[in-house]
Amino acid sequence: MMRPYFWRQGSARRTCRRCYRYIAKEVELLKQLCYNFFDTLRAQAIVKYRVRGGNNLKFEIIQNIQPDKRQVIYLDQEHSFYTEPFLYSDFTVMLGCDYIGLDVDLSSSKIMNISGFSSQKNWINKILSAPATTKNGTIKIISDSELCAGTGTYLFERADMYCNIINGWCYIDGMTELRADQNIRFCENIIFSLCGNSLVGIWIRLKIGIDAN
Repeated sequence: MMRPYFWRQGSARRTCRRCYRYIAKEVELLKQLCYNFFDTLRAQAIVKYRVRGGNNLKFEIIQNIQPDKRQVIYLDQEHSFYTEPFLYSDFTVMLGCDYIGLDVDLSSSKIMNISGFSSQKNWINKILSAPATTKNGTIKIISDSELCAGTGTYLFERADMYCNIINGWCYIDGMTELRADQNIRFCENIIFSLCGNSLVGIWIRLKIGIDAN
């Protein structure tokens, strides 16, 4: 027996709603699996890199007259940071804040990019103001031991990410108990805070990008 047209339409809508709820649950499950995956990578990296003496790294400032025009962009849907344009690097200094790292070119020992993954759900909302006084410059890493291309080291065992949603400034706190005595503007929206030759934290003013997918 042929059922009324309006009944068939209602049934189709109910089916669509059930499918939508099912897909939404699957997407949330996939997100959680991704978070767990990166948490596992981070835990493994801490164990792997700690033996390489990442906390013994020192940082040398090379002051520039002209600021670097590049920017660090955050892709909200991917929870990822990348530097635009992205420059060649072959070594990574992990910061201990989710999976964010400093990309280094060992031929010059200079920090070239900031990249990695960090979900906003792990950020701490806080009123922040970036340092008023900064100098333009680039940063080199100094290590007593030989650094091998294609590997990396962990700088901080743990770091917190603070964010001011009003002005867009974020701060990666290395929790070193050191007070910054100089602030170096690495590029337009990145400031490194150092105490002597030790990195204390990093300021990032978010430029939100759109996921092409």
